[in-house]
Amino acid sequence: MKSLPNLVAVVASFLILFFLNYVFYGVVAAEFFENHAGSATGVQKEEVDMIFIFLGTVVQAIALTFLYAKWANGNHDLSSGARFGALAGLFAGFGMTMIMYGTSNLYDLTALLVDGIWYIFLYGVCGAVIALSMKKVNARST
Repeated sequence: MKSLPNLVAVVASFLILFFLNYVFYGVVAAEFFENHAGSATGVQKEEVDMIFIFLGTVVQAIALTFLYAKWANGNHDLSSGARFGALAGLFAGFGMTMIMYGTSNLYDLTALLVDGIWYIFLYGVCGAVIALSMKKVNARST
């Protein structure tokens, strides 16, 4: 694998994940998730720890980029990236969220469904951005 396309894709996917999550969870759906909180109390931090949000998003961007690079096998296009991302979103958004729902009271079933749909959309966009950035950088490199 070439390093420049991977680096560009990691940076692009980080920006998508970090800022779209901020807009969705911090602005658009903040009140929705407050209204659909579960019975667990004292679990939300007063001040979020941005360094861990940053580092977690970096890990997601790296993992998605390198998994996509292996999965795509050099064939980078918008639809394959979006498909890959949507599958990753299905895993994270519904798979992991259902496990959390089954083991905790952080939010209700409605929030689980919205969160799952959001993850499929977000990771689909992220996968498409990864694919397009790899395609553009590879085209300029040849």
